[in-house]
Amino acid sequence: MMLRSIVVAGAAVVALAGCASPPASPPETPTIGESESGPVDSAPVDDSPLMVVYEVTGDASMVTYGANGNSSQETDPESPWRVQDPADGSFGFYSLSAQADQSGGEITCRIRVGDDVVAENTSSGPFAMTVCNGNA
Repeated sequence: MMLRSIVVAGAAVVALAGCASPPASPPETPTIGESESGPVDSAPVDDSPLMVVYEVTGDASMVTYGANGNSSQETDPESPWRVQDPADGSFGFYSLSAQADQSGGEITCRIRVGDDVVAENTSSGPFAMTVCNGNA
């Protein structure tokens, strides 16, 4: 009697397994450059980071620069002086100041974000200071 129960139970498992439907395959997703209706004409995406460039020309004895309240300082920088950093997210406040020594001369500061000049200023004379502030 036990053998008959096992055979019947085994047949029920086989019958139920045959009733199961195969797993559904995931829907096809469009590849890059295609939509569900076909190819999409679009310009290539530039995913390189936007850069902020701080520049000082002239004989500065001190340069202070930074973004969003953070700052760095360099003394007796080479002229022309230039530093670039990745821009901060979708909005940034950038600052740059430069000061001449007692011999004076003309100093210019400039801040560029990408291709845009967001601030530029010039000053001259002994201990002259020029300040640039801009946002993008």
